[in-house]
Amino acid sequence: MVNRGEFREDLYYRLAAARVVMPPLARRPEDVRALAQHFLALIPFDVQAARAITPEALDLIASRPFRGNVRELRSTIERVAMIAEGASITAADLAFEGILVQKDRDRRPVLVSTPAAQEKEDPDEIAAFKDAKRTAIDEFERAYLERLLQRTGTNISRAAGVAGVERQTLRELLKKHGLHAEK
Repeated sequence: MVNRGEFREDLYYRLAAARVVMPPLARRPEDVRALAQHFLALIPFDVQAARAITPEALDLIASRPFRGNVRELRSTIERVAMIAEGASITAADLAFEGILVQKDRDRRPVLVSTPAAQEKEDPDEIAAFKDAKRTAIDEFERAYLERLLQRTGTNISRAAGVAGVERQTLRELLKKHGLHAEK
């Protein structure tokens, strides 16, 4: 900008006295754990949310690339804390963001086939990829939305904030799945 005449050269040299180079979060995974704990502590106490995170969940979080850096990490922690089933974020809660999961007796996440898929299962037959994908997405969306509404007391503004989507988008998804929330 100085070279293009868009920024004062004297001001640049005053500001450039100290330079800080901050590598992306993906190159400093050791910071993820402390930041995750910090973001949990920042959630207001009047909000129903998980207040801790299990070591397994921390390992999963630390293994993600977080292309959006610290902002993406913060959004992820806040969202998962709001939809977590217990007082601590577990690996299953993290998995719920992207895939349908169920918890086995050891409370570890495992991939499951969807109920619709189980009804149609035939060892010699497999559904077309497009149909199987659509069914899995629909079932994931409905399960996610039901859990989201439960955690946010059916408040659409709060639910949209937790899910990281616009209110209108959330309304359309709720309508698609026959679910209702407060205005």
